[in-house]
Amino acid sequence: MHIQIYSKNHDLNQEIQDYIQEKIGSLAKFIDNAIDVKVEAGKSTQHHQHGDFYRVEVNITVPGRLIRSVSEQESLFAAVDEVREELLREVDKLKGKKDSLMLRGARIIKSMRSIDPLAWFRRKKPRV
Repeated sequence: MHIQIYSKNHDLNQEIQDYIQEKIGSLAKFIDNAIDVKVEAGKSTQHHQHGDFYRVEVNITVPGRLIRSVSEQESLFAAVDEVREELLREVDKLKGKKDSLMLRGARIIKSMRSIDPLAWFRRKKPRV
C-alpha cells in the first residue's frame, strides 16, 4: 500500500513521516484492495497558542467507497493514533457488511436448492 503524505502549515521531519507510514501502513493487512491512500498532516492554523491545533486527515479509496477520518489533537502523534483507531472501526464495519451480504446470498442459494427442480418449471394452469 503506497501512502502519499502531505503537510500543511508544518514541516514534517523524517520521524513523523516514519510514524505515519508505520501506523497507517499497518492497516494494509485489513484493507487488501486499497487504490489510493492520502494523509494530510499539519497545523490547522498558525495563530493558536494552546489547544487542539494539529490536524490529521486520511482518505483511503477502495473500489466503490471512500473511507475517511479526521482528528485534531494537541500532539501530531496523538492525532495519528486517533485517526488509525477510527479507520480500524470503519474498516471493520465495512468488512462486516461485506460478510453479511455474502452469508445472505449463500442462504438464498441454499433455500433455492432445497426446492424441487421441477417446481421451477411447473406453472399453474389458469382456471376457465
